[in-house]
Amino acid sequence: MKENLVREAAVKYQAQLIKKAGGFSDQVYVIRHLEREYIIKAYHSKDISLRQLQSQLIWIKLLRDGGLAVPDVLKTISGDTVYQQTTDIEETYYYVVFSKVNGRMIPYKEWNADFYRIWGRTLGRMHQVASSFNEPDEEFDLPHWSTTPSYLAIHESFDDQMLKTFHEMVEYSSSLPTSNETFGIIHHDLHHENLLINQGQGYPIDFGDVQYNYYFYDLAISIYHALQFVRDTERHDFLKLFLVEMFKGYEQTFQRVHVFGDWVDQLPFFLEYRRMYSYYYLQLYLPNEKKKLVDHRLKKMHRAILHRTPVVSLPKSLIKEINQML
Repeated sequence: MKENLVREAAVKYQAQLIKKAGGFSDQVYVIRHLEREYIIKAYHSKDISLRQLQSQLIWIKLLRDGGLAVPDVLKTISGDTVYQQTTDIEETYYYVVFSKVNGRMIPYKEWNADFYRIWGRTLGRMHQVASSFNEPDEEFDLPHWSTTPSYLAIHESFDDQMLKTFHEMVEYSSSLPTSNETFGIIHHDLHHENLLINQGQGYPIDFGDVQYNYYFYDLAISIYHALQFVRDTERHDFLKLFLVEMFKGYEQTFQRVHVFGDWVDQLPFFLEYRRMYSYYYLQLYLPNEKKKLVDHRLKKMHRAILHRTPVVSLPKSLIKEINQML
């Protein structure tokens, strides 16, 4: 992303570019407007349509109206929530400016039961809003999980065996029951870096991956990414505390996980599904220079996917302990 383009976009908000903030594709920056700092995020039109981006912003507003502490959106001088920019080489970018959230990311060494419960409560509150949501009109356009396989065929790393494994996962997903209690709009990426904490309250950020999917999959995504920080020898004790506290927090704001059916059967599947999704997402969108740095990790993920290696062991004794504590 060229900074001169972001600087030009910042002017539309009567703001000045301060610095790069990162983002998966280095498309997130900090700007200053009226002595206050904001986050400006750039989206290439090949990755998202204007209608999908506007639908994301509608969803964020609905979450805010539902009582969640989510970022506000700063409008352009002309009163638009999205600024559209066309470059000299006919590329189109969309920009959205978000307020900075007054919270902090909790590093792994500070994780505890209270944090896990906040994590669960935050997911539950989002799903509670989703459970009563009715699409405003036909222009509302968020991705559906079933469209995901169409992306796989375009990448060279997905051979026949990989595709076969993925379609088996899709078939399993399709067999799960869907209702307002089990299926709706999910965050789809609430790992610990996207959950800021302030005075015991969770502030979810980065809604760029929202989609229609199973609520329990949203919990499994958080579990999958949390496990990446835990040594194999510590996973038993970690899971016992993490799952119990997250599920209890979820119940406080939405419902018991038992509503989803056999969560013990679904969790290993959804963890595998997320690993597959993470693999193809990295293959498709990670810049080549960054991909080289994680080549060993990608090869390890590829082997695990093909062999259907469980993401984590869930012995019956652990499941029994967890169910007794819920």
